[in-house]
Amino acid sequence: MIRSVNALCSAISLCALLVTVPPSPLRAAINRDAPLPVADSDGFGRTADATRASGGDRPGPVAARDGATGLTGPHAPPSVTITGPAGKQRGAFWVTIDFSEAVTGFDHGDVTVGNGFVRKFSGSGARYRAEIRITPGFSGTVTADIAAGVAVDGAGDGNTAAGGYSVEADQTRPTAAITGPSGTQSGAFDVTIAFTEPVTGFEQADVTAGNGAVTAFSGSGASYSATIEPAATGIVTVDVARMVATDSTGNPSLPARRFSVRARLSTPPSVTITGPAEKQRGAFWVTIAFSEA
Repeated sequence: MIRSVNALCSAISLCALLVTVPPSPLRAAINRDAPLPVADSDGFGRTADATRASGGDRPGPVAARDGATGLTGPHAPPSVTITGPAGKQRGAFWVTIDFSEAVTGFDHGDVTVGNGFVRKFSGSGARYRAEIRITPGFSGTVTADIAAGVAVDGAGDGNTAAGGYSVEADQTRPTAAITGPSGTQSGAFDVTIAFTEPVTGFEQADVTAGNGAVTAFSGSGASYSATIEPAATGIVTVDVARMVATDSTGNPSLPARRFSVRARLSTPPSVTITGPAEKQRGAFWVTIAFSEA
């Protein structure tokens, strides 16, 4: 009987001891940094980091942990950039389109071009290339843009919009104007050849003189001069053909409008004397003829 009472008292003391244990050690026993099981929206259990809010005991925001890659933060949508040539263009050129990560669903129709169009397209994953053709005859700004949401990454997030790419197009061909004296010329004269913009490759052989010859040549950039020597009395012409010079973008020159002027060369008059051929025994007449009055 006594033995049973002692056992009962021991049990009661142990219970009291357990009851008086404060809850804080139990809470402290929980590792604040240990992952706690949570359920995601699709019903499958994942783990998350429970972090204490500053100054309190409640867990802070929970970031999902992927079972294969580990803990990740909030996922950012893929960004995209467009790069290409910076100098003036006169024909087709290529641009490179880089996403911040691999995407799908992106094709040539997703590249919006101002004053041009996409002619060729290639690429996959995170890098693509597009060949852009400038609208024929257009000179000015060509732009390329990519709207938001035209491609998605592996998580299904749509891309952000690309910052606009632009480059200047120059398809204007330089032209030349030939100017010179308007009155009748009696000898060599100078003409000026002015292009609408600076050109290279223009030289003396590119100036053609009709009823005359080019005897001197100088100039650079957009302005040149040539000396023309008439060959005979009459009309002297000066021409500059097409594609004899190019501008800085590579556009070939257009032909110049013909320049013409009348030349009257001052040659000394010639003189001839004629008279009787047989022997004379008295006075006789001779005729003196000049080539001009």
